Amino acid sequence: MRHKSDYSVTVFFPEGKGRPKKWFLVHNLKVFAKFLNKDHSAWKYMNVYDRRRRKFLKRFYCDNDIPNFIPTNSMS
Repeated sequence: MRHKSDYSVTVFFPEGKGRPKKWFLVHNLKVFAKFLNKDHSAWKYMNVYDRRRRKFLKRFYCDNDIPNFIPTNSMS
């Protein structure tokens, strides 16, 4: 499948809640956001990168509707 661990993600927290955290093998963004809501509920926003090309793709805030995957035309 095309989307196997395509993303690396840096998650930012409100000031005073800790340093940004990085995950390097993210497969499904919606599932990852659910994990953040459960285990890191103070997260503010996340920057999503194409893991292989190290290219910034998109920023999502905690209240955004986050898709499973970013459309492939956004990744070219």
